[in-house]
Amino acid sequence: MIAAWIKVRIKPEKRQEFLDAIEVDALGSERDEPGCARFNVLQDVEDQNVYYFYEVYRDEAARAEHRSAPHYAVWKAAAHTLDETQSEDLHLVGYCVGGSMVATALAYLAQNPEHPLADRIASCTFFTSQF
Repeated sequence: MIAAWIKVRIKPEKRQEFLDAIEVDALGSERDEPGCARFNVLQDVEDQNVYYFYEVYRDEAARAEHRSAPHYAVWKAAAHTLDETQSEDLHLVGYCVGGSMVATALAYLAQNPEHPLADRIASCTFFTSQF
């Protein structure tokens, strides 16, 4: 499983357009994608312009399938609703095989400090399961 916790800041004047687009993507993801186990959208209780997405996919192929879905195109077309003037730290989560992939990405970033994400990773949490 691959889990992603994504924080976005929206432009206040674009709130309704953002909400309309992310609703299409979140509902379409859970309804139409067998590889999507969860897609939650949460609003920050302290800052009404901050939202979090919690997405869980079966594997990288399911995540790639998500990015080619028609409902994702609706979301992608609304990217202008995001306020990207404030760079945020990234907090990564890796579960099972997804944890191996996150570890590989961290190793890559450590070897490539010029990469734009290299200095934005603030934390990483790894989960595992035992049978």
